[in-house]
Amino acid sequence: MIIKKTIAAFLALLGAAPFLSAASSPFLVPSKGAMITQEVPAGAQLKNAEHQRYFLDGKIVDVKQGSLRARLLPSTQDGELDVWFRMPRGAVPRITSVSKAYFGEKFSLFPMVENAASKDGKFNLKYSVTATAPDGAKLEIVKDAKWEGEKKQEASAMICPDVIDLRFDKRYQPGKYSFTLDVVDENSGQKSAYTAEVELAKWQAPKTLDDPKLLDEAFRTFYFKPSAELLYSMFFSKALDMEEPRSPYRLNFTMLGFFKAGFLRYDFLVEEIMANFSKYNFADRTKIILISKLIGKPPILDSLLDPSEIKYQKSLFEAEMPNPYEDWHRTLAPVQMDMLWGEFYMTGSYRPVRRMMNTLANAKEGEFVESIMRAGRRPNKDELNRFTMGVVHIVGLKSLIRNTEASDLADQYCVWALENDDLPKPSQELLRKIYPGTGKKRSQFEKAFEGIIDTSGKGAK
Repeated sequence: MIIKKTIAAFLALLGAAPFLSAASSPFLVPSKGAMITQEVPAGAQLKNAEHQRYFLDGKIVDVKQGSLRARLLPSTQDGELDVWFRMPRGAVPRITSVSKAYFGEKFSLFPMVENAASKDGKFNLKYSVTATAPDGAKLEIVKDAKWEGEKKQEASAMICPDVIDLRFDKRYQPGKYSFTLDVVDENSGQKSAYTAEVELAKWQAPKTLDDPKLLDEAFRTFYFKPSAELLYSMFFSKALDMEEPRSPYRLNFTMLGFFKAGFLRYDFLVEEIMANFSKYNFADRTKIILISKLIGKPPILDSLLDPSEIKYQKSLFEAEMPNPYEDWHRTLAPVQMDMLWGEFYMTGSYRPVRRMMNTLANAKEGEFVESIMRAGRRPNKDELNRFTMGVVHIVGLKSLIRNTEASDLADQYCVWALENDDLPKPSQELLRKIYPGTGKKRSQFEKAFEGIIDTSGKGAK
């Protein structure tokens, strides 16, 4: 559940003070595109996540026992920060910060502390966040917010599940904005402060990423260091192939899932792209039409399209595009799964992997499919739904095997799900065959299925 506390209403009240006049500082102008919201994502319902080691911008940080230390991390990583809150025991999370944001771009502030004092197994903090505009105007975003919970380790880092999301429209001043986190440890009386800077700038399109090897690497590692520039350079790459001849509509649904999630996350880019639509070549314009359909935008005006583009757009908008979070489709389930993995490689979030793990619950239906195939017959009408769910189970299992081998993060989410009972019992039983002791290396995955399910494509033993 996401709880939003919109503080835009406070802007008008603060504007009454002479030194915070909305007229003198566009930083304080409330507008639909310039909201500051404080969000409590699903992570707030999780156990407090403590880590003694973590990666920050590619460098390892070892937390040493000592005094209270505050950090404030501006980031465009997924706001629920599953890469921190849903890490299994012993895993090292990866956090990436940003120092620049563009007009209309959403970014988040993650309050972090190291070495909070523990009293009777609990920590008790109070924190405030203040923003300062380039002209010196200040705004108190958070005032004396409580942050408390269980704490098991003296030397550890924690990130607050209260996430501050920001988005500045073009009425704001360009330049550097400072965000200061002040933390008071109610158990020890210690205080710590940290200031992060983010430069607000006008969007400038980067060069495209046209090397096929670099493009493939960027796809598989995007969630480690996400950025609007990288998304744009990938989407308009000459090496990007959105077609898959054997797939429905001849489309690569993994790429569709990736770019759908990307342009929903960096939605300000859509406005920038559409403002320059006529300047793109035919291949790029067809990709823009496709992504408009995927993210729910209305059709592009016919007056902006040539006859072949009008025909393409009409057929595309009439096509049934699967939703990976709706019921598994009888014929499109495999591409629903592809879209989930595309979303995962874009966002690095737990949700699509958890959806894939749902397929593990249908092991009995999978056995039913195998019995039908051994008998060399087709399922009858009454068996069709059961057969479909069995196929979903088998395909989903193979898909999990492939992608947890390719991604340590997906592998870690599976382990976390077991450690925290975040799966139905039938799914847990199957997953425990893969991870007989939670935290085991990925090699256990295929060993568990040797003789049970074949992943080579040569047929089951």
